[in-house]
Amino acid sequence: MNRRNTWQKEAVKSRLMEACHPTADELYESLKIQYPGIGLTTVYRNLGILEEAGEISRVIGISGLGESERYDGNVDPHDHFVCLKCGKVCDIERKERADEQKTIEADHGFKVVGCRVSYYGYCGDCEELAEN
Repeated sequence: MNRRNTWQKEAVKSRLMEACHPTADELYESLKIQYPGIGLTTVYRNLGILEEAGEISRVIGISGLGESERYDGNVDPHDHFVCLKCGKVCDIERKERADEQKTIEADHGFKVVGCRVSYYGYCGDCEELAEN
């Protein structure tokens, strides 16, 4: 399906690229300052359109921790670290990912088209709080 570009979709994508793994609600709160007429439903709809088009991705596994789903404007292969205390999400670059995918394909006869890995633990700030 060929979808048209709208100012709402471009605004959502642009703000997502500026933010660090925001929730839809966080995007909405940020966008409504500049675009008072934008609605939360519009933000969700455009996140879905952008995700379906492969222009953004949803950070998998966070909503299961009681957090709202977060979105990522970086669609290049990378992993995530999720803090179990504050919910902060950080990108982790792994250069050996391509080699792992080739090994999986060769060993198992699969065709790998993507991979998402999330690590869970405590960020430096929360780890320090836990130790005190």
